[in-house]
Amino acid sequence: MRDSALGVRLAGAGGLSGWLRMVLMAAGSAAAVVVVFTSFGLARVVDRQDARAQHIAPVLAADAGSANVNAVLIADGWERRELRRVVLASDVDVPTPPGLSRPPSAGEVMMSPALERLAATEPLIAGRFPQARGPLIEPEGLVAPDQLLAYLGAPSSEIGPLSSVVESFGDPSASSRLDLRAARTIAMLIALLLIAPVVMFMVVCARLSANSRTQRLVALRLLGLTRRRTQLVNASEIGVTAAAGSVAGLIVWNGWLWLQPEVRLGVFAWYSSDIRLPVWQQCTIVGALVVTSVAVAATASRDAISQPSRTRRDRSSRHISPWRLAPLTAGAVVLIVARVRADVTALDDFESWVLLFGAGLGLTAIGLVIAAPLAAVFIGRTMMRSSRPPVLLAGSRLRHDPSSTSRVVAALAVALFAAGVAQTVAVALDRSAADNQHRIPAVVNLEIIGPATDANTYQSLSALAEPLASFRIGSPGNEIDAIAATCTQLRAATIQPLTDCRDGNVQLAQWTEPSTNNSSDPVYDALLAEALADAALPSPTSAPLEMTIPFVDGYFTPAVIVPPQLAPATASRFYIPIPADQYDTQTLTTALAAQSPTAIWNPLITQIDRLDTARVYRGFIAAGTLAALMIGAAALTIATIANAIEHRSRLRALAAIGANPASIRLSIVLQTAPISLGLLVLASVAALVGGNAYLQFSYPGSTIPLRALSALLAFSVAATTAAALLAATAVTHLNRNEIVRQE
Repeated sequence: MRDSALGVRLAGAGGLSGWLRMVLMAAGSAAAVVVVFTSFGLARVVDRQDARAQHIAPVLAADAGSANVNAVLIADGWERRELRRVVLASDVDVPTPPGLSRPPSAGEVMMSPALERLAATEPLIAGRFPQARGPLIEPEGLVAPDQLLAYLGAPSSEIGPLSSVVESFGDPSASSRLDLRAARTIAMLIALLLIAPVVMFMVVCARLSANSRTQRLVALRLLGLTRRRTQLVNASEIGVTAAAGSVAGLIVWNGWLWLQPEVRLGVFAWYSSDIRLPVWQQCTIVGALVVTSVAVAATASRDAISQPSRTRRDRSSRHISPWRLAPLTAGAVVLIVARVRADVTALDDFESWVLLFGAGLGLTAIGLVIAAPLAAVFIGRTMMRSSRPPVLLAGSRLRHDPSSTSRVVAALAVALFAAGVAQTVAVALDRSAADNQHRIPAVVNLEIIGPATDANTYQSLSALAEPLASFRIGSPGNEIDAIAATCTQLRAATIQPLTDCRDGNVQLAQWTEPSTNNSSDPVYDALLAEALADAALPSPTSAPLEMTIPFVDGYFTPAVIVPPQLAPATASRFYIPIPADQYDTQTLTTALAAQSPTAIWNPLITQIDRLDTARVYRGFIAAGTLAALMIGAAALTIATIANAIEHRSRLRALAAIGANPASIRLSIVLQTAPISLGLLVLASVAALVGGNAYLQFSYPGSTIPLRALSALLAFSVAATTAAALLAATAVTHLNRNEIVRQE
């Protein structure tokens, strides 16, 4: 018990510098707690949001009759964000959606708070909801606080053919909103971008003033304290500091969640209750981090405690084994193997490939840390060949105490490596998003499906031509698509001359490619003749018309072209030709909603049951990259300044024997700059190897973002330079007479 109390007293020993060291060590533990809690909590957020999505998902009847329809689900979007509109029939029984006390009445809209705020600032959003505003949707009916969701009420007579029968809300079989392949990649990057640098930061803080503590432990052993009691003193000193910092991080994290009920990280938002970890998990993580800090300090002090006399005599002569290069070499080999396998591994075998890739990343990150002292020894020996005093001083320091110098750079090197790999993953995500964009043809035909009406309803949407009404003819199960249009309308919609088009006649239509039409199929010809007879339409008298009606993402060709005067007066499906320069999804959606709130059209594909993977994960990568570099830079700066202050007595001695203060400050800069530059370049090369492997597997032919990697390297070098200059500034006051008097 007395030994533990001694360790607690030693935690703040040493005056102001001792308290500063303890505060920095506690800050490292606090930062580790916050980052690890957040990293583990993000996985919990995804699971909770999946559960929320299933909770609000409508359960649709499998065999609903047209007389029982009570809802229509409309997929919409705004700036690559999901916007869901659910129209519920107001004159029949419908279940109450989660988050509401009642279904919306006819002509009423109930919005999520995020959608209401957006509608208040965006006229194109407000124009889609001319209905009276009802109560807002409560959080229990939303997936996330930024979800754009609206429930509208309308008479069942205004609900179109693409309607459904909603039996209830809460579908446990609803598809996950998570792209599992991208999620595994992002989980791996979170471990590499956040957890690895923050653990390094914690280790660096735990080893602050390591030489001073080693001397103190040696003194305790030489004074007669047994090895076990000295170990207990050391563990108590580190443990109380790590525990204090971890508890502070725990309080900060929970206080942040309490003050912020809704949290946003980049483009990803969630409720605080979704990310909060159970108490037992929080206690486990805090305990594990404290044990890790104690284990790091105990391992580093093992030789000093077990052999104090030898440590006292030759503590600066430490042999660094070349075997330290083994993990880094193994990691590089595994990444190269992953690159080779990327050429032959199928995309559906992502599971096995990503395990290999992740193993390569992990080994490389560990290798950068373990190989850092060896690089310091090599650079130190090289610098000692110089005859300049500052270079000799720095080289001697690197050679005889490589660990204390190199470990301050390792955190930033790991952060740079992780950030570089993350940028290549971001390139793959951008490429995926670009592949999902569609080429817009010269004329886009909007396919509108809604309540039965005439063409005049949608006339205002396009000045190019009148809408083309579409209807189906024939017996149920053998129906055939028909278009009611004139030749002028067809030419405007297809951008084709259609010289064989004849107004007033019923004409067959076929694809422009002859191999895709059914004109020579006897069964099809019989069905067509039967359908025309059922619809009381005359038989075609001219050759089939080769034509295609272009959409955003494809083409459509009806079976029959019918003159408008022979077609039904109303239809529920229309094709509206829009010039490409007037094709704006937001403007058209708002205009359509003003004409008919229950009508649906075919905009760019919006998946209403999934996250916008590229957008959300791009935000994760950006935030993680920034956090990793800031953590690495903080670790480098803190440890560099602490080392300089710790060795101030040695620098005073140099100044007392006549060393130039400018040379001393330059030697401090040289102790950090060369080893930092070497490790950062090595980390950049490793990031290139890992990134190339991922791009080759995901999108062969994609280019590595050299500009982004160069910017990351430049930032890291700038942070290294700033840390070295700050360390040199920390020992600026080296008055010779005062030093002699103190010594």
